[in-house]
Amino acid sequence: MAFIQSGDFKISGGDLSPVYLLAGNETYFIDKFLQEITAAVGADELNKEIFYLADSAASEILNALETLPFLSQKRLIIVKNMDEINSELEEENFEGLSNYVKNPNAASVLVLLCPNCKIVGKHPNKYPTPPKSALKEIFSACSKSKSSQAVNCMKLYENQVGAFIKNEFAKRKQSVSLEAVEMIKEENGQDLLQIANEIEKISLFAASKKNITNEDIEAIGGYTKEINAYTLASEIE
Repeated sequence: MAFIQSGDFKISGGDLSPVYLLAGNETYFIDKFLQEITAAVGADELNKEIFYLADSAASEILNALETLPFLSQKRLIIVKNMDEINSELEEENFEGLSNYVKNPNAASVLVLLCPNCKIVGKHPNKYPTPPKSALKEIFSACSKSKSSQAVNCMKLYENQVGAFIKNEFAKRKQSVSLEAVEMIKEENGQDLLQIANEIEKISLFAASKKNITNEDIEAIGGYTKEINAYTLASEIE
């Protein structure tokens, strides 16, 4: 298995893996990478199925994975909430899914979404408690399979948000000043979806500029600080 940090995830030239494990509690990364995988597969609704683990039998998922695509090169199978294996009976049933990961169907792309899991070192684990045996077996199968990719989708630490902001501007062929980065962080905290939306707005507003400064940000009406309840109370006082 290839272990990938969120900032390094990329699908180039339609080079898809048969199995993806998206592990972590940052919904922005999970949604973004899932969109990229979906676009790369190019599967229509006839060749795309979504399962919720708590409501699905392993046999249903396996049947979907082994079904040949209809007028398409590949099928896309998404399994959400992989950490919701609740009973011993379910664990026994999911042994087949572990075996599938070891020898996946080349005509299907399987995406396992694990929002309550994280990748520790080079091994995915459930937190805060150890995974049940079925989930552990699936993770182990993914770890040993050369056909799998595990992507770290954990929330960023506060000191990592600045690099995220710079990287997002770099994707748009723009640089950003340190003051501008701090202003964006101050306004949006660690909400990556909100930060990404603001960067998109700023980049479009200053499309002709190669370097974004705090003056550019202040020039955008939506970025001018509004008087909040604390400021208002202070002014009244």
